[in-house]
Amino acid sequence: MFRYIRRIRRWHRRLDYQSADRRRTKWTTRVDYSLVLTAIVAFLIILVLQMTVERPNTSMTLTFDAVMEDDRIVLFKSDSSRDARSGTVHVLLETSKAGWPFTTADVIRDPRISWSFSKDIEEIDRPTQTLTPLVDSMELASPVRRALEESTQPLANESARGRVVNTRLFIFSLMACITWVLLWITCLPLLGLIGVGEGVAGGYRSLQRRKRRKMNRCQRCGYDLKGLDFAASCPECGELLT
Repeated sequence: MFRYIRRIRRWHRRLDYQSADRRRTKWTTRVDYSLVLTAIVAFLIILVLQMTVERPNTSMTLTFDAVMEDDRIVLFKSDSSRDARSGTVHVLLETSKAGWPFTTADVIRDPRISWSFSKDIEEIDRPTQTLTPLVDSMELASPVRRALEESTQPLANESARGRVVNTRLFIFSLMACITWVLLWITCLPLLGLIGVGEGVAGGYRSLQRRKRRKMNRCQRCGYDLKGLDFAASCPECGELLT
């Protein structure tokens, strides 16, 4: 492992293509900063894509009979011959693939439920057949999660905990590295343009300073130095006069 770290350090020192023992310049500093910043941006891009882009994968529906036991609701696997049931609860379980363009995580979505109860049960506000996301504040949350935990379906057992994201670390890391390289390659021409712009600006300033020196003016602020032949510095800006 340390051998690979040494190789990376040697490669990093040769980024200016001049020598292994390079001096710290504006170019090398900007290259260092661009490496770090593009790595952070690449990670955030892949993470945001994983959190926002989901494609449906599989789904299944479980039906339970609701039975009142000691003033609480208990769910059992649906049985048409059961006479003591007070209502029916349908639970939709779904999985999806997250990430783009490749799948970087497998997601188990929050269960969604619909129910139909007799009107004399006070615990349920009203009968409904609309799929509703299961949240802990619902009266049916605890019975549904318990029924899912006791189910023989592996997907039901995992869905009992709510939303679960299983990241594919290898693919996630590979996508982040590819994005990092592409971003960094894109940044290099921009860094070059910045350097060219600074060179042009520096050349213009150098010409301006030489022009002011010929006119016996301060090279920094342009203050007229006539009659100040023995002054050590500019009285306007403090620039040392040489």
